[in-house]
Amino acid sequence: GSNVANVSVIQLASGLLQKRQEALDLGFPAEPDVQTLSIKNKASDLTVSIPWIHPGPLEGFGGGKITTHIIDLINKDEGEGFFFHVPSTHQSDPADPRDTGKIVNAMKRPENSGKASKMIKKSFGSTTFYGRAFGDKKIVFLEIENFDDYEIAVFRDLVDLEKVTVVDLHNDDFDEGDRENMYYGTSVAEKTRKKLEEFLEELESLEQYSYSAGFTTEIGDPSVMSIVEEVNGQRTVLYGIEGNGSSENLRELREEFNEEFEEVLLFSTDTHSSIHEMATKEQVEKDRIRETVREASSNISEASIGLAHGKADRMNLLREDYASLIFSINILVRLIPLTLALFYILLVVWTL
Repeated sequence: GSNVANVSVIQLASGLLQKRQEALDLGFPAEPDVQTLSIKNKASDLTVSIPWIHPGPLEGFGGGKITTHIIDLINKDEGEGFFFHVPSTHQSDPADPRDTGKIVNAMKRPENSGKASKMIKKSFGSTTFYGRAFGDKKIVFLEIENFDDYEIAVFRDLVDLEKVTVVDLHNDDFDEGDRENMYYGTSVAEKTRKKLEEFLEELESLEQYSYSAGFTTEIGDPSVMSIVEEVNGQRTVLYGIEGNGSSENLRELREEFNEEFEEVLLFSTDTHSSIHEMATKEQVEKDRIRETVREASSNISEASIGLAHGKADRMNLLREDYASLIFSINILVRLIPLTLALFYILLVVWTL
């Protein structure tokens, strides 16, 4: 059954109206998988957190700011860090903002490899996979039109998380409105899983060469990251923002970078600010992204890359409580302006 009755209307209203975050007495216990991607070159170290949770539900509740907190915690130490979003839905939202520490504590130090394959790309229908192998590990980036989120079991339960990570690039146009969720057991999910298995087999067979990389992380509003990789003459770039989806500026840059790089990947962290507005809808300045890519390119040196897997301590994820919570918040979103207007009218009448 739902636990939403445990959350007071006052708590929900407080979370909507104030910037401070509220923990929600909701959800069901889980010990989420947490992967860590490491890239080390001669100048610095990059650490990317890849937890199998979903950022959300909203800025004022639960894990709504978890990407910001994780990025800030990683960047407190020497080196640089960021966050990758896994294919998941809001059912995997954390209920308590304080659980960020459990995610960071579960990040393990990978054993890096100095060799990697070239990045390959495979498309079928509206789905595109990008990926590379390094040592005995693999990374796959997922880009699927028409789908926004994915039931977490669709991809997580298909792969060996000790050796494979799957990143949702989440770079759809945030002005195009709602998209579908992909659910486990559906025909489209089964077809996508089968294609991913074939893609992983192809990655397994690729020859590996010396690996070079450069990267730049810039903490700001929004935070941005660029990684430029070079393997056997192939240059690729991955750039993105802490936000949800992509703006026109970011997509135009993709066309521009295509002239310089063999593969150009654009990502977002799927970070939400409110129920109706997604984080970082404002345009990111093109020059800011260009500069991070330029800096990453200039920092390229012989590098190593690794992937590790850990488990977070027990924490609550919203699961079935998400739908009831959003229903309650939707009602409040409509009631709060009416209540304020009524209060204003009463105040005016009282002062007459």
